[in-house]
Amino acid sequence: MFIDGNIYGDINLSGNFTIDIFDLLTLTDIIAFNNQGSCGFDIGDITNDGAVNILDVISLSQIILND
Repeated sequence: MFIDGNIYGDINLSGNFTIDIFDLLTLTDIIAFNNQGSCGFDIGDITNDGAVNILDVISLSQIILND
């Protein structure tokens, strides 16, 4: 099961997903290296506009900062 924004796939000791800087860095790497084969690419469309790009990085950073 994919959780929007949990690109890195981290969970805490309670088994809950976490969204943090590692997700942001992973998404940035996926975009920079055009890694379309990554499962992170499949859930990297944070804006739901059909493209994985810098707008998704900005949106994910806003999610992290506002959480």
